[in-house]
Amino acid sequence: MTLQAKTLGDVVVVETPRGFIPPDTETDKLDAALRGPIRDGHKKILLDLARSTHMTSRTIGMLVGVQANAFKSGAALYLCNVDKRIHNLLLILWLTRVLNVLGTREEALDLLSKLDLQLADDVVHFRAARVENLNTTLAYMWTNNGAAATVSQEASGGAGRIMLRMRDASGHEVFARHLDEPGAFATTAGKPGAWRIELDLTDYTGPLEFGIAKL
Repeated sequence: MTLQAKTLGDVVVVETPRGFIPPDTETDKLDAALRGPIRDGHKKILLDLARSTHMTSRTIGMLVGVQANAFKSGAALYLCNVDKRIHNLLLILWLTRVLNVLGTREEALDLLSKLDLQLADDVVHFRAARVENLNTTLAYMWTNNGAAATVSQEASGGAGRIMLRMRDASGHEVFARHLDEPGAFATTAGKPGAWRIELDLTDYTGPLEFGIAKL
C-alpha cells in the first residue's frame, strides 16, 4: 500500500489507496502514517478516504486508537470523503462520536483552516471563524482533574442549531446546552479523568467559540 501524505497549512493530509484496506501489515502502515505527524507535534490530521470503499474492524479499531493518542497530545484526527458504507458502519458502532467525520476534502480543509483548538489538561478553548451550513458532530477528549467544570460561551450570532454536551469519565452526561446563549455555566458534578466534549451542529452557519476549565 502506497500512502500519500502532504501538509496543507497546519493540516497534515493522509490519503489511503484505492479499494479495500487490508487488516494486517497495511493497516500497520496506515497507523504509522497517522501517528507520525502527531508525534511530530501536528494538531490537525485529516485522513482522506476518497479511494477506499471498505474498512475492516481492525482498521476501525486502529483509528480509534490513533484518535485516543491524538487527544493525549492535544491533537485530533478527522476523516473526510467517507464512503456511505463505511459511514453507516461507523454510525452503527456509535463511532461518529469518536472519529470526527467531515464532508468532502474541500469542506474539511475549509473548517480546519478556521479552527483554533487548544486541548490541554483542565482547560479547553475552541474557536472557529464563520462556517457555512455545517452538519456534523465534533467530539474531543480532555483530562479534567476536577469533579466539575465551567463553560464560557460566546454569543455566536449564527443560524441553525448548535448543542454542546459533556460527559464525565464514567460516561455520565454532566452538561448539555445550546451555544446561542452567552455566559458562564457550571457542569454538574462528575467523575474526574477523561471527559468527552460533543458538539452537534445542524445546518449551522456562523462563528463558534467556547472555553472549558476545571472548576
